[in-house]
Amino acid sequence: MKNHRFGIYTSFYNAEPFIDAIFESVSKIKYLNFQWIITDDFSSDNTKNILIEKCKAFNFVKFVEQKHKKEMYWQPNKFFDSSFDYIVLIDCDDDFDIHFLEIYNRFANLYPESVLITSDYVKTENNFLHSLSLVKNDKPLIEKLAFFHPETDYLNNFSYNALGHLRCFKNLKNLSFEISDFDACAEDSYRMMVMNSYGKWIHIPRTLYDWKLRTNSESHSAVKLNFNGNFDIGYQKIKQNCYFPYYDFDDLFEYTNGLSIVGINELHNKTITIFSHYLNCEKQNKLRSLYFDCKIQFNKQEKSDYYLFICKDFINSDFIRNNIFHIRSFDPAGKIILYCFEDSFAYDKDSLSKITNSNFEKLKAQVDGLGYSYFYYFRHLYLSL
Repeated sequence: MKNHRFGIYTSFYNAEPFIDAIFESVSKIKYLNFQWIITDDFSSDNTKNILIEKCKAFNFVKFVEQKHKKEMYWQPNKFFDSSFDYIVLIDCDDDFDIHFLEIYNRFANLYPESVLITSDYVKTENNFLHSLSLVKNDKPLIEKLAFFHPETDYLNNFSYNALGHLRCFKNLKNLSFEISDFDACAEDSYRMMVMNSYGKWIHIPRTLYDWKLRTNSESHSAVKLNFNGNFDIGYQKIKQNCYFPYYDFDDLFEYTNGLSIVGINELHNKTITIFSHYLNCEKQNKLRSLYFDCKIQFNKQEKSDYYLFICKDFINSDFIRNNIFHIRSFDPAGKIILYCFEDSFAYDKDSLSKITNSNFEKLKAQVDGLGYSYFYYFRHLYLSL
């Protein structure tokens, strides 16, 4: 397997509170073949001077000057020579899985024709879980995408309703992501479409990015009606040339979403047992490939670090309750996740809420008398024991 060379870039703007944390995170990255290139985006505080001093203590980071604001953000490959295979954007105020480059390198080898690699994320706000990936149901966006890929039912295929984070793309010549009326979400949309006009992309449905929502961050911007202001600019890019994505992991979103509640940096080298009625050999092998650094087993009553129940399979029976008691008999400290994804059609949010609330009541009955916490968002329902 080739160890690709990755370039990571970060642009800092009035980022004094975040500098120490991101330097600590990057210093923990396990993959060796990378370089971090950073810049100051013409901050009005002391960000630039702090960055220059910090760089003196680390050999994996290089500080560069920009000619104009947003130069690195819009044209990152200006700062990376041809020795770099892939370029990755990391925001200065977010967090990421310290093994993400190992995982990206594996998929870059498995899908060498892909020009774009994305992965799942969790959103957190003040250290509280706010949202999860793969929940966006932006009908205007999906209808436009369906124009290019009519064979895919985008409205029901939740695996591609999020663009993914850790934006990793091949180091192609003359890339430019410059757009007007800047906001961060618009750039994510635009970057995705620019790369889709160059070639295929692979989405890794593993949670590798922790998107921090902070009101004092420049990246926290208002959503505009025209898909964050610049969707149509990206749409024009792929009008003439659009490549098919790899849909290899579309059928795993329930299992990967179920594990996303665990967050980043928690699953490596762990044993995970998944309980589900609908895991054929193909799905099992794909899950093992996706979580290649973990031990994945299915429907086994053996000690594990995590036990995941796909609850739609068992919600109307006592299977969950009986198995929880059995697991607790031999593993009192094991972490148990009950996950229910509601895929029923609903005309409005109130109708969907009624269906999801009904599922919640059924799951609460399964864990009656047991201590648990829960998280409920849109179509996603989690109970953690």
